[in-house]
Amino acid sequence: QMDTEDQSDAELTLKLGMDMLQEARHAPHPPHEPTSVHDEEHDDEFALIIRQHPLYQRSRQLALQLRTVVKNGYERGGVHRRSFFRVYANVNLVPIKIFTALGEEMHDDRLGQIVAQEEYILALTYLERMRQSLSHVLYSVEEGEVVKQLQTQAEGLKQSILAQLAALRRRNNML
Repeated sequence: QMDTEDQSDAELTLKLGMDMLQEARHAPHPPHEPTSVHDEEHDDEFALIIRQHPLYQRSRQLALQLRTVVKNGYERGGVHRRSFFRVYANVNLVPIKIFTALGEEMHDDRLGQIVAQEEYILALTYLERMRQSLSHVLYSVEEGEVVKQLQTQAEGLKQSILAQLAALRRRNNML
């Protein structure tokens, strides 16, 4: 995961160019910190809007369902323990990346749009890792039908992320 994040950061640096990153790092305004009740309410509203987004909701629902199944599989041990662990290690990263992407998408600047695109790509990467590992255990665990259903949900989520990414790219001419 750390290698994936590092690689993504390096690619993002190349896409943005050092000049843009230098400007972002030395921005005249410090990072936004709520200084009043109004600011805190605005931040809460912003987070609530993202949490209510259907794409984020789908990713959270899948993560919650998967977590229980893979935790049980991991605790049982056996030859598929590693696959269960790989799913468990990636399960929370998908909703986190989607949340970040949606938040960046709400900013009306080029930097936010580029970061959103990278976050969607990372969400797809972690989702694919989960799907691959689930396919290794699909027919070898007691919860076979549940795992098959979760695989189907993961595929649906993948298609939704791809659609969101395509829409972002069209809006910003990033194709």
